[in-house]
Amino acid sequence: MWLGPLRPDVVKVFDWYVRRKSDRTAGLLSEICLDAPTRLDVDPETVGQLIPRSLHLDSKLGEETVDALLDMALPPSAKSSES
Repeated sequence: MWLGPLRPDVVKVFDWYVRRKSDRTAGLLSEICLDAPTRLDVDPETVGQLIPRSLHLDSKLGEETVDALLDMALPPSAKSSES
């Protein structure tokens, strides 16, 4: 299955959530990575590539903030094996 970037309105909701519930961001990203294989037949590593790409395109959080957030919050299964 091919997945493109998340829609800009989805990224906007994610930004809103991070700004208001930053302590729950890691849990949200973990849930997304856990659900992706069963709901979408997409492995967590693919999700871990899609989320940063989408956030870098449309997030208002800033690139450094997005990178730091994802580095802390993405579960190990969603991180690239190349890193």
